[in-house]
Amino acid sequence: MRGVVGIVVLLCVHPPLDAQQLLAGHVVALHDGDTVSIRTSKTTLRVRLADIDCPEIGQPHGSQAKDFTSKLIFGHDASIEARGLDQYNRVIGRVTVDGRDVSEMLVRAGLAWVYSRGPADRALSEAERDARSRRTGIWADPSPVPPWTWRRDHDPNGAKPTTPGSSHPASEERVDVRDARGPFHGNTQSHMFHRPGCPHYNCKHCDEAFLSVESAMDAGYRPAGDCLRD
Repeated sequence: MRGVVGIVVLLCVHPPLDAQQLLAGHVVALHDGDTVSIRTSKTTLRVRLADIDCPEIGQPHGSQAKDFTSKLIFGHDASIEARGLDQYNRVIGRVTVDGRDVSEMLVRAGLAWVYSRGPADRALSEAERDARSRRTGIWADPSPVPPWTWRRDHDPNGAKPTTPGSSHPASEERVDVRDARGPFHGNTQSHMFHRPGCPHYNCKHCDEAFLSVESAMDAGYRPAGDCLRD
């Protein structure tokens, strides 16, 4: 009986989510640049913005990212394209407020890295390319540190970081180039391209961005051997 009650309580707190589901609510709290709380008609959901990763609080630009998100959406009505739950029971989703996609706005402001678990998002990739070309936000730094690397370096247990919305470590191991997911960053000097999670993904001369392996190779770039197998 206690087990049944526990299941009922859990479902009341977090109703089951389909693979993709549209929700609506009111933004009631900000936790960091890419995590917010949204109150729906049934419950309050903690939502992790999909397809991006903002600097952590305590990391350079982390507080700036949180302030940016707060000014953009706090106290506003929002729509959520939910994609399920992550290992922390947060809803993973793209959030739109006043017709503006919050993930894209953060990337365009130079306050988030694109980090998509699925096919590359063209709008996000173009927004990151624009931010990098303007050297705004994180891209004003000579060697910006991705948050997944920062989390690894600041984990007292020395554990590998987890990727946004995933329970698996952010891999720096070599993967088959045919299985790699973008967006990819290309080094304009070495003409090597790197996948998200590569140790040199945000290298000093990684000024090109590609949506696919094919587009990178068509432009004359080769897979980076430290994390891609050709």
